[in-house]
Amino acid sequence: MGKIDDSDTTSTKHLINLQDFSKNEHLYSQSKGLLMVFNQINFHDHRKYKSRTGADLDLNKIRDTFSHFSFKVEVRVDLTVKEIFSVLYHLPLHHNLDEFSSLMIIFLTYGEGNDKIMASDHAFSIKDIVHDLQPNKMEAMTGKPKIIMVNASRGNQLNKTVPLNENAAVGGHSRQPSESKISSSVAYNLENYELYNKDVGCGYSGFYPLNADFLLCYSTYENHLSFRNEYGSWFIQEFCDVLDHNRDSSIEIFDVLTTTCRKMAKRRTDAIGELDNIKQVPMFTSTLTRKFLFLSKTLVNYLKSK
Repeated sequence: MGKIDDSDTTSTKHLINLQDFSKNEHLYSQSKGLLMVFNQINFHDHRKYKSRTGADLDLNKIRDTFSHFSFKVEVRVDLTVKEIFSVLYHLPLHHNLDEFSSLMIIFLTYGEGNDKIMASDHAFSIKDIVHDLQPNKMEAMTGKPKIIMVNASRGNQLNKTVPLNENAAVGGHSRQPSESKISSSVAYNLENYELYNKDVGCGYSGFYPLNADFLLCYSTYENHLSFRNEYGSWFIQEFCDVLDHNRDSSIEIFDVLTTTCRKMAKRRTDAIGELDNIKQVPMFTSTLTRKFLFLSKTLVNYLKSK
């Protein structure tokens, strides 16, 4: 089994048998994932949206990286809003989703703010994508991880820099929190806590939350720009580089994202004017209920041979 490069990632070795995945309550069952990439390069409104230079480099990077992991990769280019949702709607018809243990979707495009991104014709909301992947819409993906990655700007704000001194790096001295007041609505809820506690209660059932098992990964912080140049996008290139360092082993997805954030925090723009020395940091939100591992084909083949 290949070794993990500890200098570039926080991952540890996962010495587990493939048959143990389905029995381990802390890990998602692992077999083969389905990766859908929507690469938006050209747009109907040429005046507002220029062709995305470097987009092909991102796509090539994704294809090369995921060729070493247990994923089936499918690519769609320059689709309209209707075509994108049609592809997702017909996934159960065109694929036997029972064969896949996870679904990953990557959007490479422009962003419009408020978590809306561009198809070739119009903008659409990521919330609508999540809605269409919920178990009541796509039953075969119930209890399986659904990972949505958005490589696009989320607004026009610039992520500027601050000096990082020794105290800040290790924690330093924190300022005393300012006194704050509880809003009337929150105060009302606190006053009626006993009422809510009695009415709602808590217990276990055989039902499952519609919004469970989602991971939304954004290339940049809310309302901020996401950068791309002739070498590709910062986020996609760094994310894939972290995976490439583990192509002979395995790595947990939050290890990948945390390492990607750390590597991107070291990047900065080199330009003239207000775009000089600007930063970018990814952001992610999760309702995953177990750990998700990227398993390399090398590791899978090794475990199958045991």
